[in-house]
Amino acid sequence: MAIVLGSAGRVMVWQAWVYGGLSLALNVAQRLLLAANPELAQERAKPGAGAQSWDKALLGVGLLLTLATLVAAGLELRLEEGPRLAIAHFGVGVTLQLAGAAMFLWALRENRFFSAVVRLQTDRGHTVCTTGP
Repeated sequence: MAIVLGSAGRVMVWQAWVYGGLSLALNVAQRLLLAANPELAQERAKPGAGAQSWDKALLGVGLLLTLATLVAAGLELRLEEGPRLAIAHFGVGVTLQLAGAAMFLWALRENRFFSAVVRLQTDRGHTVCTTGP
């Protein structure tokens, strides 16, 4: 939210505040789920051995793309170029974000091996998750 508002050069961008609220809610829900499973919290914070270097690189690329998207959104608001997003389209976007967040939280709750990277977690007795999404 701060990146969008900073790039926009103003704080009165209601869409950024909605995005910030949704992000905060997802973060709090994720923290609560991870608090119930400290071993998974440790794995997600610092994956153990066996993660592929290309997978770790994808995490970095994903972060850079996310930051670039937020900066671009703010700059578009600052420069006021391009078409305005209809409120109905914004609502669809929020609905999709909520659906994605719900699936992410469901998978996080169901799969105790839900690492930040793909790896066989033999050190944690990795088994196939048979519940959840």
